[in-house]
Amino acid sequence: MVEEYLYQAMIGRVSDHVFAGTLPSTTGGGWNDMVLIDCDLPMTDYGPYSSATVYVFLYARPHPDGTKNVGLLAQLENKLCDVLDSISNDHYTVTRQSNGADYDTTLQWHRNFVYFNLIIKS
Repeated sequence: MVEEYLYQAMIGRVSDHVFAGTLPSTTGGGWNDMVLIDCDLPMTDYGPYSSATVYVFLYARPHPDGTKNVGLLAQLENKLCDVLDSISNDHYTVTRQSNGADYDTTLQWHRNFVYFNLIIKS
């Protein structure tokens, strides 16, 4: 349910290419960005609320010369921050924990990642 909630919050707002759990085996040639929601860590149930740690990976196709598309990654991260701010309500609370960047050698795309705690109140 958490993946579906986050997927619905991000699709079309952060990217048109949002996936939960795993990336697709192929990407569209015209795609310049993708988002992966990773909820693989266990959710902890505390009775009146639950807590989950969520990773979101923001992917950007490199420039034609292979350099990192810093501008696109910054746009994606700003859009993600807007979504995370907007989903905090009486039922869900987002606490951003950390972020970073790396290079996906399989896809040969750069990516930023953000991880946050999601508190789900009963």
